[in-house]
Amino acid sequence: MANNPAADPVYTVSQLASACGASRSGILRLHDEGILIPTARDASGTKRMYSFLDMMKLRQILMLHNYGFTHATIKDYFEDNGNYTNLISLLSAKQSDIFYFLREMELRMSEDHGLEIEYVYSPAVPCHTKKMIHSLSYYDHHRELFIEQINDIVAKKYVLSTTRPLFITTPWEDLAKGASIEDEREYIGYIPLAEMPEKPDPAVIMSPRQRVLSILVHGPRIPMNDIIQKLKDEVEQHSLEATGPLFLISMVGPHLGLDIPKERYLTRIMLPIK
Repeated sequence: MANNPAADPVYTVSQLASACGASRSGILRLHDEGILIPTARDASGTKRMYSFLDMMKLRQILMLHNYGFTHATIKDYFEDNGNYTNLISLLSAKQSDIFYFLREMELRMSEDHGLEIEYVYSPAVPCHTKKMIHSLSYYDHHRELFIEQINDIVAKKYVLSTTRPLFITTPWEDLAKGASIEDEREYIGYIPLAEMPEKPDPAVIMSPRQRVLSILVHGPRIPMNDIIQKLKDEVEQHSLEATGPLFLISMVGPHLGLDIPKERYLTRIMLPIK
């Protein structure tokens, strides 16, 4: 029998919300953003009426949203006739995030302390950036840098990424030649965002996906110059070439608002290489 859309049942926005476990305001927002347009209106033309197919589309939207996709990404997906290419790439990145987050949580709870050297890929992520000259030894300077950035992010109504850690970078070239990282030097703060702003902003760049030599530091603070030396030894031993600045990622520590024992501190130091 031929499909007859006119014969399909129709539902009010409240009925649709109830059936799909969504909020009425959320569905109306999807309409305002052009993601879920109702099939029809009631006889008076004032009420939105949704079809069976609209309900199935809403289920897909909610599923994608539960996996962390933004409304903009979901809209692009439907406008591209269900092309999953971009979603697969984003899901792969999320899968990697979960894997490393799980590893880091397990490591935090273990009694093994020290350094773990590995080769991984850092993901591409849009970041708000700001430069500052200061000494590494004072975490208050890091916090000051990040607070300035957060104030700018709030003022511009950007959305923070909830899965990527904040980090800073500093030039590697002079460190490779023997400079001390404890000296006053240039640092750039990076605060990951949920997505690139619609309008170009010189403060926001895309940190690229790149292969990195990584040292995961678990437990009480190890002198940074010792960690730098281990990186230099690894680079020399394997004839590697640094392709970018040094990344310092504090994932767990008091300066991030986590008042926990030093035995559970967790820091990742990364150097892009080829």
